[in-house]
Amino acid sequence: MARSGTAHPRARRWAKTDDTQRHILDAATDAFGTRGFTAATMADVVAGSGASIGSIYHHFGGKGELFLAIFEQMANAVDRRIEAAWRRHPKRYLIDGTPDFLTKAAKVLEICFFAVASSRPLAGLLL
Repeated sequence: MARSGTAHPRARRWAKTDDTQRHILDAATDAFGTRGFTAATMADVVAGSGASIGSIYHHFGGKGELFLAIFEQMANAVDRRIEAAWRRHPKRYLIDGTPDFLTKAAKVLEICFFAVASSRPLAGLLL
């Protein structure tokens, strides 16, 4: 039980876990983007993140799972940008009052391009 006036220990541990995962993902994105997925090593991720190899395997399992986590993170960011664009300008994506697939697809590609281009490590990783 936490002492009066202090944060609950479990809450501190979860906050630290989130920070650790963020540092690991950032380091992996940089390593994979700079060196390429095949050439990058877990030692590169350890050096860039400051996390132990055990911590990385605990949180992600391995190099392949790190890549998938980065991809999922990027896909979620793109989804959020698409939703935000749709909410701001819903009529832009309609022709005769119905959604136009090609217009929406073109906008999705544009948003994806800018999402990747806004992060040099992601651009190096995915392009």
